[in-house]
Amino acid sequence: MRYLLFIIVLLGLFSCSSELDDVKKEIEELERNAQKLQQEREKLEKENAEQDKKNQEDEAKIDSAEHQLGTAILRSMEFLMEDNPNQLVSDEKCKIIGDSIVECWIPYLMPNKKLIPRFDYKGSSITINGTNCISRLSVCDFSKPVKVVVSSRFESKVYNVYVHSFTGLPVLWIETTDREGFTNNDDYMNASFRLVEDVATRSSGDVVEDKIKIKREGNAVSFISKYDGASHTGKNSYIIKLSRSLSMLNEPSSDDWALSAMDRDKSMLRCQTGLYLGLLSRFSRSIKYHYVELMLNGRFCGTYLLGDRTEIGRRRFEIKTDGLTMMIEGEDENSSNISSFVNEVEKALFSSNFTDTDTGWQKYLDMESFADWYVINEILKNGDGSSSFDCFASISDGKLEMGPLTRFDMSFGANNNSVQGLVVNKTKWFNRLLQDPFFESEVKKRMNFYYEKKDDVINEIEANVQYLRFSAVENSKRWEVFEADSDYCIYYQYQSEVNLLIEWFKSRMNWLNNELNK
Repeated sequence: MRYLLFIIVLLGLFSCSSELDDVKKEIEELERNAQKLQQEREKLEKENAEQDKKNQEDEAKIDSAEHQLGTAILRSMEFLMEDNPNQLVSDEKCKIIGDSIVECWIPYLMPNKKLIPRFDYKGSSITINGTNCISRLSVCDFSKPVKVVVSSRFESKVYNVYVHSFTGLPVLWIETTDREGFTNNDDYMNASFRLVEDVATRSSGDVVEDKIKIKREGNAVSFISKYDGASHTGKNSYIIKLSRSLSMLNEPSSDDWALSAMDRDKSMLRCQTGLYLGLLSRFSRSIKYHYVELMLNGRFCGTYLLGDRTEIGRRRFEIKTDGLTMMIEGEDENSSNISSFVNEVEKALFSSNFTDTDTGWQKYLDMESFADWYVINEILKNGDGSSSFDCFASISDGKLEMGPLTRFDMSFGANNNSVQGLVVNKTKWFNRLLQDPFFESEVKKRMNFYYEKKDDVINEIEANVQYLRFSAVENSKRWEVFEADSDYCIYYQYQSEVNLLIEWFKSRMNWLNNELNK
């Protein structure tokens, strides 16, 4: 019985063990399946992540492609002779500077700047000053700076376009009746006048036309040509009377203008630099001139200065003192009264109590303008070496004022290369004024003022040199200013002339600053 019970229990244990093994096997199978599922899940997640990354990369490529297709850019711009047969004698390519400036230099004179451009651009459309433009078909006026806008789906790109002709300076066309030549300095001739301003920043690009009267100023100039050894009519200055008062080159309206030839100044910088000093001064009146190219009766006559001569052309009376020839504009148009006034000035100036502020020279002379006139003319060492100076002055509120400055042909060492020596103090009036400590102190103050401005003056000179970089060459070709024939050699000689002027000015300023501040 016991044995049977043992057998039954043993069989039960074997049965439980078998079931446990089955369970264990099922558990192991489940674990394997779960692990397999996990691996498949991880694989799917990895594949999904890779697909998402690929999708993102594909979307980025699509966006980049779409953006590139939508980029607005001007690839090139030019003017073809074929499209502009009445304007051009050769194809002229434009230069794209940076990402917003386009410049084109057409190296010869043009009657106008209405041209047909050729474009190569990326974008959906292109406009000039807001008007749709078709490459090689649309006529556009480039006499002033224009805005070219290239547009696409995503953006618009703006370019400022400047088309310069010849040297880049404004061109003045003057035609006398029947192209008659000048024979008498005193006679005005009838003529037509047309000023075509260039698109350079110094002018607005306007065209000014009028019927004028013109005459030669001063004696006729001539020169001997190195090519044929013969004498030829030289570069003359002119006076122009307009039929009405007009504004030119952004200057106030006037009917009285001057054309200065600068025939004795190889640098073509002396007058402009002197006038710049005048603009820095305390003169109540200053003159401003502008560079132009003159076409007289169809022939190129070189680079000139054009300016309003109202200030120097006013009704003035010539008064000569020892060392000064003053052209005086007075409140009283009676010349004898002006002469009497100048006599009163001299009595006070050369009296024993001339330093008295109530009865001496300060009663009659404007100290600020006299001090500035003295210092500027000493800086420039202006004059022809004769110890005589021409000057303009006016009587205002009972006082004689100096200015404006006008003549600079013999300045900046043109007559005497030495940077040392005083010139204006030799004149009778200024010699006397400098004996007054009060005036001498004012001169020192003004010298210090201009000395601090010397770098500004040099910057002004260098800006004008850059502006004249083409005209200096063409002017020399016309008037044989420099010995060289090639453009490069002419400009090299011109730059040498400029360097001499700048170095002279620097040395003069240093010497004069020390001399006047002793």
